Amino acid sequence: MQKMLAGVIFSGSRNETDVQQSLDLPVLVMHHQSDPNRWTRFPDAEKLFEKIKKSNKGITAFSVVKGGQDEGGDPTHTGRHMYAGAQL
Repeated sequence: MQKMLAGVIFSGSRNETDVQQSLDLPVLVMHHQSDPNRWTRFPDAEKLFEKIKKSNKGITAFSVVKGGQDEGGDPTHTGRHMYAGAQL
């Protein structure tokens, strides 16, 4: 049977994001260390990563994005939340 997904990337995921079943595929959780969006806090991304790491049979990685700048406007759609000018 062919897998429908080759892997999953959670990028700047919302605080309430949750995975409730075991996985068997590569997973990357990527998040800006100082994301200004109140709906996507860094500590919640860390918790999501730890939970997935415990139950995933595949590789699970966490990439912390640093730097960049805010661009004004709603932090849900601009600036560090969208990795403007940032680096891994």
